[in-house]
Amino acid sequence: MHFSISYGYAVDADFAAKGSSYFFSGASNHSSLARYLRAKNLSFEPNMKLFLDVTRITMIYLHIIAMIAAAVSIVMVDFLAFNRQGSPALARMIDRLATIVLLSLLALWATGLTVIGIDTGFDPHLIAQNGKLLAKLLVVTILSINGVGVHLYVLPRLADGGQRTALLGSLTLSIGVVSAVSWGYAAFLGIAKALSPHLGFGGFIALYALAIALAWMVAVLIVRPRLLRPRGLQKAQAAIL
Repeated sequence: MHFSISYGYAVDADFAAKGSSYFFSGASNHSSLARYLRAKNLSFEPNMKLFLDVTRITMIYLHIIAMIAAAVSIVMVDFLAFNRQGSPALARMIDRLATIVLLSLLALWATGLTVIGIDTGFDPHLIAQNGKLLAKLLVVTILSINGVGVHLYVLPRLADGGQRTALLGSLTLSIGVVSAVSWGYAAFLGIAKALSPHLGFGGFIALYALAIALAWMVAVLIVRPRLLRPRGLQKAQAAIL
């Protein structure tokens, strides 16, 4: 039985089951695809193939730009939060940076889903077979949900210098750890194709959980004491004077 899919190829069920590697495995396989289609007496549109290739590359490029923009903004927020006194100007700057992070996250979703659509046609069977893709979708979903906590709970306290000590509490540390690890792990999954056959969905998620556990220990045992120490010294000096 033959059926048509939206990106310009007429394929049969046997071909669809082979996955998207026929479409985007490089120029060397382009002729293989053409031969396969001719053997099956199926239509092939080179212009559509070129359009999809260009679109996919553009989306990946924008995906990387959005990731970089988010990473730089997050680092700047952290630097401003613990190196400057709270002020209306600081609050406005943090709000602008938070907006950049939010827009970057939306761009990551839009570009990522576009690439998934091109590669799989949103075929549930193909998506379910890709453990790395499933892991990245889960991690970015967790990142998005965690971002609500960042915007509603963490950022208002960052802008208020009087509440910064509260940022070192367990809830805020947890939100920060999940945010930092999720951004980093999402980037890692983008280059972890070679590990996909070895780890699968379960392996990638286990590695993600391990990264969160390690980051939590570092935050509690190393980062929080170092951030509290200057405040303790300042209070002690003020009491002596």
